[in-house]
Amino acid sequence: MMTESEFTEIVSSTREIVLSAIEKNLAERFSYAIDDVAQETYFRAYKALKKDQFRQESKLSTWLYTIARNESLRMNDKLRKEEERAEKLTKSKKEEDFLISHTDLNENSKRLNSQEMKGYFFERNSQR
Repeated sequence: MMTESEFTEIVSSTREIVLSAIEKNLAERFSYAIDDVAQETYFRAYKALKKDQFRQESKLSTWLYTIARNESLRMNDKLRKEEERAEKLTKSKKEEDFLISHTDLNENSKRLNSQEMKGYFFERNSQR
């Protein structure tokens, strides 16, 4: 069974390699997530090491590099999907605002006589 000090030593000795993998594979626009990816990398490694799942077919540093690369790619997908969702929400909000504005205009125009309507349009256009 691995001790906490042994794992601390693993983190210390592989930190540069893990960060290198993350920097190479994490999209630049998501660089704010570097710490999250590093933490997830070591969390996954710790769980695997505790279960004795590291098969030692490669060096520990190579194995951790692979985990970091995979976590970076996973984070890219996650954050890109979040961006797409936010973009869709923004777009639908703009469309909703337009429809509400258009509906309000139709309702208000029914209540206005022609002179009031001219004043309403003049006022709205001069505010832009």
